[in-house]
Amino acid sequence: MRLALSFIKLLALCIAILFNNSALALENVTLQLKWTHQFQFAGYYAAQAKGYYREAGLDVHFEVASPKIDVVDRVLMNEAQFGIGSSSLLLTRAAGKPVVALAVIFQHTPYAIFAAKNNNINNLLDLVGKRVMFDHESNELLALFKKAGINTDTLIHVQHSLDPQDLIHGKVDAISGYLSNKPFDFEHANFSYQTFTPQMFGMDFYGDTLFTSEHEIINHPERVHAFREASLRGWLYAIEHRDEIIELILSQYSQKQSREHLAFEANQMITLMETNLIEVGYSNPKRWEQIANTFGELNMMPRNFQLTGFLYDPDGKLDSNRVSHSLGFTLLMMSLALATAIFMLLFNRRFKRNAQKLATLNQQQLAHSRIFELLFKNAPLAEVLNAIAKQTELQDPQLLCSILLLSDDRKHLHIGAAPSLPSFYNDAVDGLAIGLNVGSCGMAAYSGKRAVSEDITSHPNWAPFKDLVIKAGLFSCWSEPLKSTQGKILGTFAVYRKEAHATTDSDIELIQQTTQLTSIVIEKFQYAQALQISHDLLSKISAEVPGIIFQARLYPSGRFCFPFVSEAVRKMNGVMPESLREDASIVFNNQHPDDPISLKDAVYESAKELTSLNIEYRVTLPVIGRRWRAVKAQPEKHEDGSVIWHGLITDITDNKDAEERIHHMAQYDQLTDLPNRALLSDRLQQALSIAKRKQTRLALLFLDFDKFKPINDSLGHAVGDLLLKKAAVRMQHCMRESDTVARIGGDEFVVLIPNVETEEDAQLVAEKIRLSLELPFEIEGHVLNISTSIGIAIYPEQGEDEIELSKNADLAMYFAKQSGRNTIKQYHSGMKVAGQ
Repeated sequence: MRLALSFIKLLALCIAILFNNSALALENVTLQLKWTHQFQFAGYYAAQAKGYYREAGLDVHFEVASPKIDVVDRVLMNEAQFGIGSSSLLLTRAAGKPVVALAVIFQHTPYAIFAAKNNNINNLLDLVGKRVMFDHESNELLALFKKAGINTDTLIHVQHSLDPQDLIHGKVDAISGYLSNKPFDFEHANFSYQTFTPQMFGMDFYGDTLFTSEHEIINHPERVHAFREASLRGWLYAIEHRDEIIELILSQYSQKQSREHLAFEANQMITLMETNLIEVGYSNPKRWEQIANTFGELNMMPRNFQLTGFLYDPDGKLDSNRVSHSLGFTLLMMSLALATAIFMLLFNRRFKRNAQKLATLNQQQLAHSRIFELLFKNAPLAEVLNAIAKQTELQDPQLLCSILLLSDDRKHLHIGAAPSLPSFYNDAVDGLAIGLNVGSCGMAAYSGKRAVSEDITSHPNWAPFKDLVIKAGLFSCWSEPLKSTQGKILGTFAVYRKEAHATTDSDIELIQQTTQLTSIVIEKFQYAQALQISHDLLSKISAEVPGIIFQARLYPSGRFCFPFVSEAVRKMNGVMPESLREDASIVFNNQHPDDPISLKDAVYESAKELTSLNIEYRVTLPVIGRRWRAVKAQPEKHEDGSVIWHGLITDITDNKDAEERIHHMAQYDQLTDLPNRALLSDRLQQALSIAKRKQTRLALLFLDFDKFKPINDSLGHAVGDLLLKKAAVRMQHCMRESDTVARIGGDEFVVLIPNVETEEDAQLVAEKIRLSLELPFEIEGHVLNISTSIGIAIYPEQGEDEIELSKNADLAMYFAKQSGRNTIKQYHSGMKVAGQ
């Protein structure tokens, strides 16, 4: 055995040396930045520092820009292979220059016009005849002025100094700049300012966009694909490790900005990138069409411009791993063969799920669904908490769960749910005072940390309750504090056992997952309760209501205004109340374009039918970012034909975010964020229904990682979890948008491929996944290698329903394991499990 392990290590070392040598011949490319070094280009710095470019076979050089450098010209002249542009690339393309947009980094343009408050500038029209520092290269701002009906020749142009102090000290009346930078200087100078953005006028441009030339794509398609993928990896890393990248910028690129300034810029960029909603690099062709139409309507480019050739298709390009070595492949196959032999000696058959376990899983799934059903039906908090406790107890018959809620005075705990604990025990602990030495729950609530008592009868914290717990038959307990998203203690979640028990990793994982859900539920109910209290107070003390109290008026001419609007509009919408008294149409311009119902349409419908105005919608505001709003108002028609509403606008972002998190948790795996078993089943049923109706095929792939358990056991679950997350990302990159990759447990995954033409199509996808997972993973200083065994079943030949397809794909994967691992097997009728 030791000889075999030594041989495997030697082979691995040879392969590592071989592939390391393949990186010596790197291709030199240049990225032309849009400006000087700052967090705006963090993703590219991260890709360089983490070696992503080097792994892709690239030696990347960054070229900073200046007002005299034309980024587009440098790329088109091949002085740089890649550049950073904006929505203005459309104008460049329309002018006949062959630029190609590779990936959108900022989902919204950062360009804005900043003006001093209280300077008789309430809207853009007030800038006519005023001194303005304006970047003429920003076509988004040119469009802004055109949309506002302003001829820029009517402005007093002042050469841009790039110094915000010129506005602060009154040398100019307005200045153009980036939302991610300028507000920092203004706020640190305690300078009151107002912002005008294209979004406020209904124009939502893309911001920073990675681009190249058609020449580069035609002559170096693999290089383009490799650079794009490595850059997006860098952006993902930069977003998750902002502090690390800030230190990298300060140490290797520029100290022009302070650490605090870079942190501010990073936070503002997250809003512009919308990473919580949209994948980094995502580019929506429909959105580009809307932007082209906007430029066209403003006569900045031809109308109905075709985007053909302008948008890059990453799925149509080759993989960036272009280097292969037959010797390395041979060595790898030898090591896998040896490992397989060892595996066959140690394991003679795959673990089979028994009927009882399947029944338990089904019962757990039903209980889990019941929780979310109760939430969406707005059931009482006690009922939902009771369902959570029971669902957790299904995980292990030995568990007894208790959920305690912190009192309003934040000194005592009260029973929220404890369905399986004796009533006399619940009565005794109801109202328990929190403290450092008060059982497990009292200590957890007091300290904000997990409290574990593996043997209650001997633990000093339980001494005052010893007789009580013995009478209740409880001998071990661990308690986790429940916390809000702001870190506020909400209560505790405790798990008891009827015997002394040493806490395991699976115990901790279970309670952590359950406390996360429980915390969200409690916070949602507390928010709903607070909202109800606010509504009750509205009838008594309107001045204290959280939200915007307004009177709105729509005249027969179409003019819409707010004769009265409360001061809260300044904070919630970033506009001054007085600016809405004559014209409030601006409130229609910042609604999120993907909302199904337009606020403007809802207002006009309410005016026409004289029905209540009751709508929830999203807004995207400068600096503030995306927020949810709820409007409730009653219309009244006046003799002059105008309609007046008296109503309230509230911010419901927290509630919506909580609902979104709950809905997401019901359908997605908590570790990898891939679809879970429930969502996979739903999508498979839909795909089968379509396939039956259209008489097409679909494929189901079952995947199981090879050599994952030794990594998990030797390096720990934290490293194992990171490996699973990175592997999930790689698999997703191998999929079409219509495909689904789901995690069903441990290191087991399932891939659904609807509408396949032939079995070879499914084989190609499986092989793409296999090769992707075969590449080394770099995690916390370790270079880790795994592989995967894949089984394939095709509808309808190898299964006509979900159960049969899943069984046959699973069986094929079993045969792939038995056939040497790191291989793919297609199901056929001759496959049988050993012993059958």
